[in-house]
Amino acid sequence: NRPLIRVNALANATDRDEQIGTMQLFCGATMAIRNPGAHGNVSMNAAEALDQLTFLSWLARKVDRAP
Repeated sequence: NRPLIRVNALANATDRDEQIGTMQLFCGATMAIRNPGAHGNVSMNAAEALDQLTFLSWLARKVDRAP
């Protein structure tokens, strides 16, 4: 399968592994961060919110740097 968003050149096994891992992290972020907030009232402290924003920012940078 050809990914819609590539995070690297997919030139070798390491690139392909990074691509799969990044895709899994995006899926996990959707399931663990986005879904609970969309389907219920989620309460968190400032440190937890900052952790989530930092992680999502990292994912966004991966997309911005995509070839």
